Amino acid sequence: MSERKNCLDCGSPLGRGAYKCRCGWSVAPPETYRRGPDCAYAGCAGRTMVSLRTKTGVAYLCHEHYIANHTKEAEAYCAERGLTTTERKIAFCKAMFGKIGQGRPGREWAELILTKAAVGDRVSDMQIRFAREVVKDVEVLTA
Repeated sequence: MSERKNCLDCGSPLGRGAYKCRCGWSVAPPETYRRGPDCAYAGCAGRTMVSLRTKTGVAYLCHEHYIANHTKEAEAYCAERGLTTTERKIAFCKAMFGKIGQGRPGREWAELILTKAAVGDRVSDMQIRFAREVVKDVEVLTA
């Protein structure tokens, strides 16, 4: 335990473990934080940023390896689906946006929006524009 000391500048008594005084004197506080586990990659001394569940347990990764890991996973995902060009990836993403909150594939959602607009139902201009893009992009993907 730290023992009571007096300030080195003004001589005022300091509390136990104090590292600054009212007069303005201070010393760097001791390292009190606890460093997390090391990065899961051998030889990496980076600070752990995130923990990921894996088949064998938990992997703690630094920022660089976290980015590398997700880049590798994204490339594998795209390769499985034949998304080899940026244009195909963009078209795929646009088609998938139609599924968000709709519970139906992109083309069906787009056709529903366009049908509603044709019969005079209330549909925003943005929905109509996006629906037209989805229909066009899905046709490109299936061609």
